[in-house]
Amino acid sequence: MNHRTSALQCRPAGQSDGSTTLQRDRLQPPGVSDAVAELVVIHFWMVMREHKKRSGTKVSIRIAIIFVLVAVIMVLCWHYAPHRSSLRPDRAFLEKLESAKHFKSQFPAQRHTIALAKKSSVRHAALNAIGMELREVRGMATGSPEDVFAMLSHLGGFGEIIWVDQWTNFPVKLPPTRIPGQVVVPRRDAVRAALDSIEASGGCLIKAGENRYLVTKVSEKKQYEAAIRALGWFDGSSPPWDRENDTRP
Repeated sequence: MNHRTSALQCRPAGQSDGSTTLQRDRLQPPGVSDAVAELVVIHFWMVMREHKKRSGTKVSIRIAIIFVLVAVIMVLCWHYAPHRSSLRPDRAFLEKLESAKHFKSQFPAQRHTIALAKKSSVRHAALNAIGMELREVRGMATGSPEDVFAMLSHLGGFGEIIWVDQWTNFPVKLPPTRIPGQVVVPRRDAVRAALDSIEASGGCLIKAGENRYLVTKVSEKKQYEAAIRALGWFDGSSPPWDRENDTRP
């Protein structure tokens, strides 16, 4: 699937990609600071060993290099240290999440690709894999929020889409149809149009657990991230509707 990575970001319309990419935690890469620290120790030992053999100028250069390496370690440790939000979850946001509307496709594009590879031609499966197969998206063309969210789940591969706000119709801008009289476009163009329309309306998608995304307003991104974390959805806890389905006979 070839949709834009900006789908995983919360950013205002017009802001460049990657500026506020969703990250729950920025974990320090294993071994980075240890390796640099070891390099500093070895280098310092070499300086002391050669202190008696080298001129004062060369020793000064080596000492300067050590200070630079120490500064690099400090920057790396600060950059990769976990930065957890100190924002306390608001009860109102918790309640909205627990009663959120939701949609999850039972036969998303990825499963369709596998089915085509087994039952149809390799060419059709390849086109589906890169998002170039044609799809009828008449409902999404109207801008209906429910249709747009359903297409993100069904065509975009975002898993379950949940939302809490009463969105008005999105300004969906699709490319020209491939079949006159119908609304038929390549799948990846439909997904791109859906994401662009949400962004143009001041919204974005944020991670809300495994294989689940929340459509929310950019201005409320941090509040919902804190609420999602408090509900344990990042740690494998299920939303209420999943638990209800599990208890049904």
